[in-house]
Amino acid sequence: MVKINIADIRQEYTKGGLRENELPGDPLSLFSRWLQEAIDAEVDEPTAVIVGTVSPEGKPSTRTVLLKGLHDGKFIFYTNYESRKGKQLEQNPHISLSFVWHALERQVHIEGIATKVPPEESDEYFRKRPYKSRIGARISPQSRPVKSRMQLIRAFVKEAAHWIGKEVERPGNWGGYAVTPNRIEFWQGRPNRLHDRFLYILKENGLDPAKDLSIDQSIDFGSTAAAFSGGKGEFTVEFEPAATTLEQNGDGFVVASLGVDSGYVPYTSYSAKTSYVEKHPEIIQAFTDGLQKGVDYVNSHTAEEIAKVIQPQFKENDLDTITRIVERYQSQDTWKENLVFEKESFELLQDILESAGELEKRADYEKLVTTIYAKEAMKK
Repeated sequence: MVKINIADIRQEYTKGGLRENELPGDPLSLFSRWLQEAIDAEVDEPTAVIVGTVSPEGKPSTRTVLLKGLHDGKFIFYTNYESRKGKQLEQNPHISLSFVWHALERQVHIEGIATKVPPEESDEYFRKRPYKSRIGARISPQSRPVKSRMQLIRAFVKEAAHWIGKEVERPGNWGGYAVTPNRIEFWQGRPNRLHDRFLYILKENGLDPAKDLSIDQSIDFGSTAAAFSGGKGEFTVEFEPAATTLEQNGDGFVVASLGVDSGYVPYTSYSAKTSYVEKHPEIIQAFTDGLQKGVDYVNSHTAEEIAKVIQPQFKENDLDTITRIVERYQSQDTWKENLVFEKESFELLQDILESAGELEKRADYEKLVTTIYAKEAMKK
């Protein structure tokens, strides 16, 4: 039994800061610098990384391995392909990596795709391992139970005897994984839990929009669905109900959701001049209260009930189509439970605009956003 109250264990983080104007364009260069600083500081196991995988049933699991390489933009580690993580990666290559250097009050969180490294690369690394580690790799039934440690030791001794005077060969079920990142977040602890966190969103699915895509922006927004149906382009970005209508007409399929893939981006927000807000706070509050009632309604009613209420606004669509659209929104967790415009969402929106070259200077959240009225509406 723990002898102290765990909730009372805390410390202030004061060892450093991470400023946006100091960030390099390449996140891997920052990672390399942080890793080297962890090695120089002689922290315990500086290359230790928590690996997260997901089963076919959607159940996550984690374990700790050691990073053994960083080249060509990929993170390399080695393991038994027949282990739990190996079997899960075989069916779902999506993976997360987390480096935690407590002594430096730093963390790095990575998401990406794992692929097996070429056999010759695994062979080359395997030959560099200590002799006993090579023997251990051959006999270790990773992720499977053994009757006793003695059984494991006997298997080790027997295998070692077999390879006396010979080069220990890499077993076929052991090798490396190369993780190609698409998201890298750097975390630096700061006082009062106001930590520095910067997220690099890299090329999703290996695509570089500037090099791999040809985007036609000459089509009027209201005409993109018709243009797509007429054979213009291989993909189109559509709002509802146009997206579902394309599916129903057999002209295409919804293959991704910007809301799901980009995170909680505030697509709809309401603005007013400071002078108006200060002069008419009761109008702002009443308007916000009305919006909160709408949010409460969509979060407490079925898709069929919501569809019936909003159908008059979409006279060109039948009830079944609207219901299907609402069900999709519900399954994607589209609607928030409140109207509070969080700073994290605000910064994510700016990240997206900045990466697209549409934002010359970032805005100050504290100066531009007020959450007073949204928080008040939540109480009613």
